[in-house]
Amino acid sequence: MLGFWTFLALSVLVELAYWGVTARSDVLMPSVLQLVIMLITQYGLTRLNKTLHEYVMIMSSTLLASVYIFSYDTDYLCFLLLLPILLTIYYLDTRKLLLAAFIALLPLQFYYWAGSALFAHTSPPLHEQLGTTIIFAFVAFISWATIRRGQALIQYSTKIHYTNQDLLVKTVLMDKLIKTDALTELYNHITFHEYLEHLIIQHEANDLSLQLALIDIDNFKLVNDQYGHRAGDAILRRVSEIIRTESGANDVAARYGGEEFAILLTDKMPEQSLALLEKLRVKIAAETHDLLDGKKVTISIGFSRYRPWEGKEVFFARTDAALYMAKKSGKNQIVHADEIDPHSGNAEAASTSA
Repeated sequence: MLGFWTFLALSVLVELAYWGVTARSDVLMPSVLQLVIMLITQYGLTRLNKTLHEYVMIMSSTLLASVYIFSYDTDYLCFLLLLPILLTIYYLDTRKLLLAAFIALLPLQFYYWAGSALFAHTSPPLHEQLGTTIIFAFVAFISWATIRRGQALIQYSTKIHYTNQDLLVKTVLMDKLIKTDALTELYNHITFHEYLEHLIIQHEANDLSLQLALIDIDNFKLVNDQYGHRAGDAILRRVSEIIRTESGANDVAARYGGEEFAILLTDKMPEQSLALLEKLRVKIAAETHDLLDGKKVTISIGFSRYRPWEGKEVFFARTDAALYMAKKSGKNQIVHADEIDPHSGNAEAASTSA
């Protein structure tokens, strides 16, 4: 609409200048008619449903062009009727194109056949009329081809968009499969070590709080031997579910292997981490399992805080030594690595068992 109003304003300025020279009142009649058409169009756009707006614009552009054609005895103004046809390219709709072509040809043919009688215009020769009509048909065909090409490009772009979405979803799923354990849905062994290396770098660069807990289900081999691997898998899933729900939002929980789990604890003091682990231990020990005939399972936990510049291997070995001590000294408990004498035989044995 802005373009139409701008065109009307320029038209009024030209006609006012011409009126100032000739003092003919009828000079302003085309602009008055166009103003009426524009006001009706504006009213229709505000009142009618949005689905009809494009049809209103096509009709309006045809009427505006017709005003010029019948107001001035100039043949080339007939080509203004190409405006509604070209407008439909923007809409990318072949039905609107057919409508625009049909209603554009109506005033054109009326101008040729009745213009001389009703408006005292000189009708062009028949071959010029035929040539103009052919030009209109050719422009309509080019517009149709452009619209079809545009529709094809939109369909292709839409297809590519959804294909990319599918690939993104598949990539995310593949990434999840690579990084997680299928049975427990916790991070797997490889991903755990990736996070461990990254968090150690962050600790040494930014003094990030970092602790490690290694968790082992007590007597898990007996569970598999007495109740079968189906029951064993159910225990692994339930224990991992409790670990996942009890861990903090910034903690990294993983199934390290077999019945052993690992949690990298961040953003908390060691005392807070130990309290979380104790809550985890108590909750697991309190659960009964139908597949074990109502019996319970317990876990042993080795815990340590990262010491600056000790490295991944030493950090993991100290934690594993604490887990070894927890298993050896009665199970169903938490052992802090700082409580173990690093020169004792137990610690040495635990380190070598890792």
